[in-house]
Amino acid sequence: MPLKSWTSEDLKLAVSKSYSFRSVIKMLYLQPAGGNYKQIKKYIRLLKIDTKHFTGKMWNKGKIIGYCPKIPTSKILTEHSNFQSFKLKKGYLKRALRFPSVRSVGGKLPPRMGESHWSSIM
Repeated sequence: MPLKSWTSEDLKLAVSKSYSFRSVIKMLYLQPAGGNYKQIKKYIRLLKIDTKHFTGKMWNKGKIIGYCPKIPTSKILTEHSNFQSFKLKKGYLKRALRFPSVRSVGGKLPPRMGESHWSSIM
């Protein structure tokens, strides 16, 4: 069985700077796997380290994570744009589902890709 790669001082420091057991494990350069969670929790309990500041499943409460401002279509639809086409399509579909006026053309859905106008009417 390998020896621990961290000391009790390392553990105390990691716990004081973390908000979850996972971040403690990551700070100690361990793999976030079941056995490591058990060991870390055991040593935190044995060393009586305070974890009241851990937020548990509410780790992102009040934080803005992954905010990405919307890019105007005029900047996307340019020559040599590197914007991913599937994201453009996804955005248009999302808007079409939200706003019925975008979805319908004269009360009917627009023809599917590759279909002619006449085949969609019949």
